[in-house]
Amino acid sequence: MATPLQTDVLNFLTPIFIFILVFVGGYALLNKTKVLGTNQGLQALAAFAAAMFFILDPAGRALVVVGTPWLMFFGLIVVGIVAMLLFFGVKDKDIAEAMGGATMLTITISFFVILFLVVLSIVYGPIFVADDAPTFWGAVKRTLYHPRVLGAIFLIVIASYIVRWLPGKN
Repeated sequence: MATPLQTDVLNFLTPIFIFILVFVGGYALLNKTKVLGTNQGLQALAAFAAAMFFILDPAGRALVVVGTPWLMFFGLIVVGIVAMLLFFGVKDKDIAEAMGGATMLTITISFFVILFLVVLSIVYGPIFVADDAPTFWGAVKRTLYHPRVLGAIFLIVIASYIVRWLPGKN
């Protein structure tokens, strides 16, 4: 019997959606950054290969399936903020200048890095958990995840922003 919440067809089409998403995103990224030069055939081939790897590897499919809703949520938040600013009468030019600034770039890159690490932890298990394993990587994890080291890293990041913004524009 058919139900309104039947998602069997959606699960069947998920690899196609993943392929399209990775191919288009990879091609756009390669085309924008010009990492492989200006040869669009080479860019398309590299994007095609990456898309094939993502749909053939179960962990790759899981990375895309888990991460995509968060990316869409971030996009909706940005669109909502821009719409709210336009509603309150802020000019398009002012919004474009603010969105293109270093602060927005830092927020976006920070969000993507944190999202990537969280998705890796969800898909591959707790890879960032410090354990008592007597191995080299166990010692590295115990050192990096110690509260004093994390606090020092946090203070260094804040101090770098203060040093960057303290002199002002004068």
